[in-house]
Amino acid sequence: MVKREARSRCVVAGSVAVFLGASLSGGEQAAAASPGAPQVGALTSIRVQLENLPKRYSCADLTTITTQVLEAVGIKSGLRVGARRCERALGSNAKSPVLNVTFGKAVTQPIVTGAGIRVKIGAGAPPVLKESDCELLRQLYFRLLSRLDLDVREYSLACMLPPHARPSFHITVEKPKTSDVLTTQSK
Repeated sequence: MVKREARSRCVVAGSVAVFLGASLSGGEQAAAASPGAPQVGALTSIRVQLENLPKRYSCADLTTITTQVLEAVGIKSGLRVGARRCERALGSNAKSPVLNVTFGKAVTQPIVTGAGIRVKIGAGAPPVLKESDCELLRQLYFRLLSRLDLDVREYSLACMLPPHARPSFHITVEKPKTSDVLTTQSK
């Protein structure tokens, strides 16, 4: 009976991750495979499924935007971002691309001494983000950045409002001053 309950919890946890558009990897797979174990593990990669973006982005643009957003919040060492299913030949299906984000080293707890640095991410910061990228940043926030243990101070991502009625979109994060490595959320 206990084994069956543990197995169903593992299946549910994996299903929830897939439903949210990101798959488990690295230490999270090990933690999900043994539900009795503490949910601690280092994140080494994330697969992110973006859905129904309002415009088609080239694979190069998605890679550049995602890389610059992650670097802005403090993840730099060994970061690799790849995008697929964004080719023009896919037509409207190219508006639902997949990102594969790999960290050069496991994303673990930083050693922070003192207050961090506040970083605002939005149109123009980093420079590759345009006013038309609100929905892309919203999906990156909820499907990628929320998987990292970021100190998000505020965000405004009301992308469904008409452009003339929408406040400027942004995410404000306080990143560690002394390290470019962040923690993963344990659930």
